[in-house]
Amino acid sequence: MRHPVLATLIAASLSVSACSTPASLIAYIHNGAIYTVDSSGGAPNLLVDDAVHDRPLTWSPDGETLLYWKHSKVGWDIWAIDADGKRPRNLTHVTSGGCRSPSWSSDGKRIAFMRDLPAGLYVMNADGSDSRQISKLGHRDGTPAWSPDGAHLTFVVRSRGSPSQVYTISSSGGAATPIATGSFPVWQPRRGQSARQEQQSEKPSGKNGFVSIFDGKTLEGWEAMPANSAAAWTVKDGMIVGTGDKARGYLVYENREIADLELEFSYRFPGKGNSGVSIRARLDKTHKRLFHSYHADIGHVGIGRRVLGAWDFHTPGRRELECLRGDRLVIDVNDKPTLTKIEGAVAREDIKKGDWNTVRVIAKGNNFKFFINGKPASEFTEHLPGVKRLRKGMILFQLHDPGMVVHFKDIRLKILK
Repeated sequence: MRHPVLATLIAASLSVSACSTPASLIAYIHNGAIYTVDSSGGAPNLLVDDAVHDRPLTWSPDGETLLYWKHSKVGWDIWAIDADGKRPRNLTHVTSGGCRSPSWSSDGKRIAFMRDLPAGLYVMNADGSDSRQISKLGHRDGTPAWSPDGAHLTFVVRSRGSPSQVYTISSSGGAATPIATGSFPVWQPRRGQSARQEQQSEKPSGKNGFVSIFDGKTLEGWEAMPANSAAAWTVKDGMIVGTGDKARGYLVYENREIADLELEFSYRFPGKGNSGVSIRARLDKTHKRLFHSYHADIGHVGIGRRVLGAWDFHTPGRRELECLRGDRLVIDVNDKPTLTKIEGAVAREDIKKGDWNTVRVIAKGNNFKFFINGKPASEFTEHLPGVKRLRKGMILFQLHDPGMVVHFKDIRLKILK
């Protein structure tokens, strides 16, 4: 028997249907249950049969997962279920208030949503892990919207007696910026970006699967953090220039969920300076640092092996161990370090003063290698419990000191996971 007419129901479709397009699934709500039906017709399929909130459903970009709201004893939770009706799972597990208005990032890796208590805008991974509040602002009935590159979100703030305001914020958190009076913001896709991201993720250029992530002309695909440090990062003569007199901060690559990687770049210090590249970086909730990260340190020749060629652990909440240039560090399950020396490690005389040097960073699982000019600089392996380790995150170039200048070029990335 055919299900009652769907016209009055809330629906979410995998694609826009037309006579010439292949059939796709349409999900919809009826009497507190979720059904799917083929866009070409046929019998509905019951997907979820209990306590579903009568609000819009949300398909993941790949059409494999559906988000919905479901009531618990203390409020609304965001749930997910596979398109075939398997693995219904609670992603939020609220203990007070409720969650609502989920929105997928374009890569399907993250979900933004609003929460009642503590009130504000939140972001979590697609499996519900690493849920974090990125703003205390936001109206519970306003669905957040992702920028095409996943670097920012827009959302609506409503105050009694005042017009609604549209805000933007980095998807990693920070200060929210009001941009307009209004509601229901949506982002225009950036022309050419989809092709660029597809090229990076599916059709690597260059040898051995590396892709260039700096075009030599602009900072397209990069963002300064904090935002007030943007003036410190410029492009000149095919290189990124970081100027410490303008601000201290970081330059962040647009893909913010990278786990295993190989990263190559060239750097130069015209004078003295302290910089480096952080990987698997996350915002630091303890506020001791701006980010948690594993940091490959570079600096001018003469700064010493504690900086140039060392791994630095920006890891509040655990021991920040030393892994200096020439060291191989193994961290056991109890955070106890064992150090040995690397044979043939890069030495001071191998590094060019005031000239270009090359860096290669390799992160695979729990092992991290750092090379300068083709020679090993330092390496560490950690066996800590997973909760104390950084699994994935951002790539950051650092601008550490006032008065310094650092140059970067030939930045190439191969994402392994």
